[in-house]
Amino acid sequence: MKFLFAIFAFLLISSSPLAAQSWVDNIYQRFADGNERVNQVSNVIESFVGQEAPSISFRNIDEDNLTRLEAYRGTPVLVVSFRSTCYFCVQLVPEIERLEETYDLSELQVLHISQENERTLKAFRDQYNVKSDMAIGANVLNFPAPFQIRITPTIILVDAEGIIRETWIGAVPYEILSQSVASL
Repeated sequence: MKFLFAIFAFLLISSSPLAAQSWVDNIYQRFADGNERVNQVSNVIESFVGQEAPSISFRNIDEDNLTRLEAYRGTPVLVVSFRSTCYFCVQLVPEIERLEETYDLSELQVLHISQENERTLKAFRDQYNVKSDMAIGANVLNFPAPFQIRITPTIILVDAEGIIRETWIGAVPYEILSQSVASL
């Protein structure tokens, strides 16, 4: 695929430098628009820091019943919204694994939520040896803010009392995650 893209780009540039510049400008604008969208979403979810986490329901892939976020009260929970095909979500897996090795379940629980189907999520869990809870958020876009996730990975740290303490978008290094959990 990359080879075909390179050939296309070469042919475009050699045939019409003006068209090539327009094409490059278009790609640059899409990238800039994407960054602006990330910044807007980041600002929205950051505005919920210090507030009580809204009630959301999801289905753990190993159970048939719905679970509510409130079931995690009493223990801090790191809610990770992800997609199995997201590069940065995959890059986050070892960071979360280190976090789970550092803290036991009484100190931190991790909940991965995705809109993908159960088979896809189980395959992802098995491929990357994910040990934490994995759930299907039937329609994450209908969750109350800030859990209305449109960019993955989005990470929300909720303290033991149910208050949102930190939010991140993108793959976050272990050191940052660990420091935030330790501050609770």
